[in-house]
Amino acid sequence: MTKDELLSFINFNNEQEKEDAEFYISVKGVALHCRVIDFLGFSFSASAGEKVEWHKVSQLLKTDKATRDVIYIYLATLEEYIRAFISNKLRK
Repeated sequence: MTKDELLSFINFNNEQEKEDAEFYISVKGVALHCRVIDFLGFSFSASAGEKVEWHKVSQLLKTDKATRDVIYIYLATLEEYIRAFISNKLRK
């Protein structure tokens, strides 16, 4: 699927949303956006004129990013604890 084909399945509230969608689809890729839209329960094959709202797609991507940021912080903290543990054990 191309970016233009994907955009035809998305409903926008205004022109700014469409510009944002075009940018993020170019940056993050069509495949990711297709998976997100599929996760939202939208069926590309059975979409008889139905469209998914861009704000729902955008919000899900923002939530995913925020969740990953929190997970990375915890993983980095765990890494520091493991390094300290190993370092302290090897010093003895």
